[in-house]
Amino acid sequence: MSVPTTLPIPAMNPDIPRWRENYNQEMAVYLRYTIAQIQAKIAAIKSQLPLFTGDPKLYQQALLNGLEILLKQILIPSTPPPLARSLFFYCTPSFTEVTVDNVRLPGRTPYKVGIVKDSPKLPETISPGRHTYTALAGGYDALTQTFLIPPDQDISLYINLTELPEKYYKVNFTSTPSGARILIDNKDAMIATPASLKCVDRKDISISSEITPGPHTATFKLSGYKDVDKAFTASLTKNVDVAATMTLVPAEVYKVNITCNVSNAKIYVDGVYTNHYAPETYIIGAGPVTTHIPPGERKIRLDRAGYVPQEKTVTVTSTANLAIDFVLQPTAPPPPPPPPPPPVTMDWKKLDTLIANVQSHLDALEAFLAQYRK
Repeated sequence: MSVPTTLPIPAMNPDIPRWRENYNQEMAVYLRYTIAQIQAKIAAIKSQLPLFTGDPKLYQQALLNGLEILLKQILIPSTPPPLARSLFFYCTPSFTEVTVDNVRLPGRTPYKVGIVKDSPKLPETISPGRHTYTALAGGYDALTQTFLIPPDQDISLYINLTELPEKYYKVNFTSTPSGARILIDNKDAMIATPASLKCVDRKDISISSEITPGPHTATFKLSGYKDVDKAFTASLTKNVDVAATMTLVPAEVYKVNITCNVSNAKIYVDGVYTNHYAPETYIIGAGPVTTHIPPGERKIRLDRAGYVPQEKTVTVTSTANLAIDFVLQPTAPPPPPPPPPPPVTMDWKKLDTLIANVQSHLDALEAFLAQYRK
């Protein structure tokens, strides 16, 4: 029996449905499926080889027949594996907001939503069948349409919105200072002053660029300032200006209170006399040394005549009050003065004797001088 050197490869089955749309993705799946089938069939053929232990030609023919059957089964797969399908939205303009079955798709177009049959969950996945979308964009007419998703193929929807006429009126928002975030009827409009919203007479609007006619309340929010509410009425026949003057939220003031057991003790901060005496209170923060103490590590000293000066190192913070109490000790008393000299008593008798002696000497001196005058 002659044995062919090569096996004829059967042609593709013309009855296989054309289920390939994305060639690269389809081919990758198809190859994985083919490899799995080859591995299974080769294992089945090898399990039969020990039965052919006689003529080698018969053994070879059996192997070739098995491979031919294998190729026919692989090249004509009965059920190709399913592919992941997707729904694509392409919109003009590109900043269109799309809602599918009342579920807002996140971000901006283009969007991609997976198509699944089991447990779909918008906005990530959607089931085959009939659905409805609504497309919105500021300055364009809203569009609502129903569409059908087939179960076995990708689908792309191209949405073209019609631009509205240019003539419209606005609500203009300003604030002092600028940069305030705007809430319309307690909903964040995602705009900051100065900003404007177009007044349009329809139900579906883009809140960041449009507003419906009628009464509304605008809330202005700015960090460090009190919120301001402004009531206004949007109009289709005129522009409306809504202005707010923001008021600063008063910052909480913290203080340093310095007390002492004696009054009129001079207060020094970091060696600088503050021109005040204890007890005294200072504001924490930048300012004149006579009224403020800046935050940080500070040296506070009290000094009064007759008392020993006292200094304390404290940490002053801008988030809490601080109380500092001093107790001054009196200085040591001065030494006592020396005792006074004893009182002097007059000895009149001795004085008379002394005067007599002085007189006798004066008489002798006078007699002596008289000799020379002759």
